[in-house]
Amino acid sequence: MGILGCLILYAMWCSHLLLFGGFSLSAWIGLIVVVQNFVSSLFNSDLFDFNEGWIYVLGVGAAGGFVLRNARVTKCPTPPACGPALAPRSFASGEGA
Repeated sequence: MGILGCLILYAMWCSHLLLFGGFSLSAWIGLIVVVQNFVSSLFNSDLFDFNEGWIYVLGVGAAGGFVLRNARVTKCPTPPACGPALAPRSFASGEGA
């Protein structure tokens, strides 16, 4: 069960890294949270510490939500495929989501 858990953990980190492949501020924050958690977990089990675990959950959740929202607003099929994050359309011009 330990090897299976490690594979699932690495798959989770890889999927989160792929999610934060853009150039927006949200993508950079998410990338920093994932890389920090990955590197610190090499030396210590940060996933099971209360504060570090919740920082990861909230950081990836909030940044991932912003990245996915920007991708939906700009009608991008996948977030990394859009290149730099485009600004959401203005509601003043009548082009709302």
